[in-house]
Amino acid sequence: MAGRTNHCSNRVIFQRLICWRLSNSPCLTRCRLTNGCGCLICPRLYDPNYLPVGIERLIFYSPNQPCWSQAQLRPLGASSDPIADLRFLDAEGRVVVIIEGLKLQPAAPESTQSQTDIQDWFYQIEWRPQQFESKQASLVACNEIRNKLDPALIAPDQSDELSEYQLLIAELESRSLIYVINAFLEMGWQFIADDYFSIHHLIQQFGITAEQKILKRLLEMLMEAGFLNLQNETYRVIQPLQTVNFSKSSRFSDSPELTLLHRCGSSLAKVLQGKCNPLQLLFPDGDLTTLSQIYQDSTGAQLMNNLVRQVVESVMPIQGNVRILEIGGGTGGTTSYLLPCLAPSTTQYTFTDVSPLFIQKVKNRFAECSFIDYKVLDIEYSPQAQGFDLQQYDLVIAANVLHATQSLQTTLTHIRQLLAPGGLLILLEGVYPMRWLDLTFGLMEGWWRFDDLDLRPNYPLISVEQWRQVLQHSFKSIEVIQPTLSGAVIQQAVILAQVSADVPSQIPAFDWLIVADEQGVSDAITYCLQAQGASYRVISAADFPQLTITRPTQIIFLAALDMPSAAELTLESLEAASQKICSSALTLIQALTVTHPIRLWLVTRGAVATGMAAEPLPGFAQSLLWGIGKTIGLEHPEFGCVCVDLDPADSPDRQADLLLAEIQVSSRQSLCEQQVVFRQQQRYVARLSRCQNLPPHFLGYSLSHLQEVRRLEISQRGTLENLQIRVAERRSPLPHEVEIRVAATGLNFRDVLNALDLYPGEAGLLGCECVGEIRSVGEAVTAFKPGDRVMALASGSFSNWVTVDAALVACVPGTLSNEAAATVPVAFLTAGYALHHLANLKRGERVLIHAAAGV
Repeated sequence: MAGRTNHCSNRVIFQRLICWRLSNSPCLTRCRLTNGCGCLICPRLYDPNYLPVGIERLIFYSPNQPCWSQAQLRPLGASSDPIADLRFLDAEGRVVVIIEGLKLQPAAPESTQSQTDIQDWFYQIEWRPQQFESKQASLVACNEIRNKLDPALIAPDQSDELSEYQLLIAELESRSLIYVINAFLEMGWQFIADDYFSIHHLIQQFGITAEQKILKRLLEMLMEAGFLNLQNETYRVIQPLQTVNFSKSSRFSDSPELTLLHRCGSSLAKVLQGKCNPLQLLFPDGDLTTLSQIYQDSTGAQLMNNLVRQVVESVMPIQGNVRILEIGGGTGGTTSYLLPCLAPSTTQYTFTDVSPLFIQKVKNRFAECSFIDYKVLDIEYSPQAQGFDLQQYDLVIAANVLHATQSLQTTLTHIRQLLAPGGLLILLEGVYPMRWLDLTFGLMEGWWRFDDLDLRPNYPLISVEQWRQVLQHSFKSIEVIQPTLSGAVIQQAVILAQVSADVPSQIPAFDWLIVADEQGVSDAITYCLQAQGASYRVISAADFPQLTITRPTQIIFLAALDMPSAAELTLESLEAASQKICSSALTLIQALTVTHPIRLWLVTRGAVATGMAAEPLPGFAQSLLWGIGKTIGLEHPEFGCVCVDLDPADSPDRQADLLLAEIQVSSRQSLCEQQVVFRQQQRYVARLSRCQNLPPHFLGYSLSHLQEVRRLEISQRGTLENLQIRVAERRSPLPHEVEIRVAATGLNFRDVLNALDLYPGEAGLLGCECVGEIRSVGEAVTAFKPGDRVMALASGSFSNWVTVDAALVACVPGTLSNEAAATVPVAFLTAGYALHHLANLKRGERVLIHAAAGV
């Protein structure tokens, strides 16, 4: 393509002189328009390639063939993305098309070089079944779970492994006390008998910056060991202390618990004085290995995680899907025990944590489990405000996490909001203090951040009885399972709490505005609203001229249900009904003034095709309301517009029930479905999916074709009718050559003579000059590099790719557009050669330019 371009400030006028079609595909025609617009609006946009991403307005005036186009580039805004206004004119200068607000953005280089098949470009609406949340998984009752568990997990036999674990815990506790003693001595405390001191005295004397709660806990350990006593907030040293050296070896030296305790305990003094970050002790350089071993592989972890796994197995429904939410999943220790017992086809598992680092590591670890969704969740804050829908989970699992929240009651309230009716909470929690835990995990601020002092005055962990008391405020039934070893209960317990299975039937307390139909659906809806004392108002299309809207929160537009059915439809009735419905919907929208949250429901019946076999569409004339709804969604997102298509086979009462159920579900969700269809007792929602059935002429075409050489050739010289595009061989540049992706080609008189078979001698290929971007260079080329915008003398340059000697290439000045630069090489080199070499022009001589207007 070649032509003439006139530049005036930000305006570009381009006359197309010759155009040849690359393909019969209308898709590719659009692609050529796309790329052409980028170069037309701003020639400097060639690198990187700019693609259109939005249009404010498109106006067609005439079907005439456009010959001229004018582009006006708007001043760059904050986004720096160019926006232009275009006009296309015919040969007589009449406007054919206007494009206002064409916005362009640079395309990533990898996307322009993609080998993706063209079929992957196209998407379609797919209607997927999605059941109502009211169809809950039927879980086993909380009070029946214990009887389903293996007794060996609740009271395991005293094996060698369990005996060793009990000895390990005893050593951890004794060593913890030694670490505490040594830490105080390291800070300079003398421990003189009968000395009296207070917490504040210690803080000031030794520069302690740690949380006061942990300092109290350390002193409590010394009191338990008989070194101190406390009276009226004053401590007294009963017996002096001295540094204790650990035995050089321990039978448990390889255990992760002892490894972590040594790492933290030996630095306890530095942590207390703010000289060491405890996070580096627990997660050195972000390494989670030791913690993962403790949470997953230790004997205690195996015992309790297996118990949680069996609880989950025992409550799973015999049939149907189950939705599981894990809170504070951390390193995924408990998760690893649960996943093998879950059926991927019927399980929706959501793994959450407050730390994106943990989530990413666990996501990589369980990458093969496709049924897991990963999200950040801080359960101390409203889950709905974090994008979680309420009452959507059958099981909520929290292992060793809730004690680290500020208020257990607030946390449990948030969990209760997430549980579906009949849902079950499964907690794994420590239920009494242990020294080694305080010296490891207790060094983190989260361990001591509780502020519900009425429940937890001194310590984050609470007893089994306290758990029962705090859970009974939000849950219907509670069960505690605490294993025993050698007749003694262990430090952790599995706590179960279940909410009532009664599904709330109360319609949300909205102000309702109903645009009535005459088919009985609005009557059925108002009957339900009246029975529950809801505030509502019913209007008809006749009321629209005087319509004033107060403050409704739910607006149901049912008027489209009165449109003629397909069997009754005539051209006249369709036109009249369409005019009535469209004007009614438009009047309704114009009357709305949004000063509070609302939701607009546009309701049709049998108007939307879902792709089901032999699907009748008696209400297809109503489908125009969906077009209006999509426009409302784009232009007025504050209206929360939802399009619902009812099943024509259902009765009006059934249709009203389903519509009210949909509204009830949406009221509990932060994001609701915007397109819903009911068919054959099933609910369908709209999803985008790749288009699988493209027209035959699309198939087989891929972006790799754009990398082929497509060249303008003439099959037989003598007439321009024989011009055609042919695929040619693309070759890599030789050491002294460069390969150019052509952006513009100059049309010369030589090419016309060549095509008409009037050129004297061998004319060669069409085209002899071009402008483009260098894509690759030969190994001996140093003057150019890939990405350079260049002009070149190149035979066969009516092509998308040319390979040419680097000596015939020059860089394009930034002031020249591609179109202007494409006309430079032949004309200027010809003139230069004629004047300087042939005419031997010298300084002072005069030159007569004949027919200068054509230069």
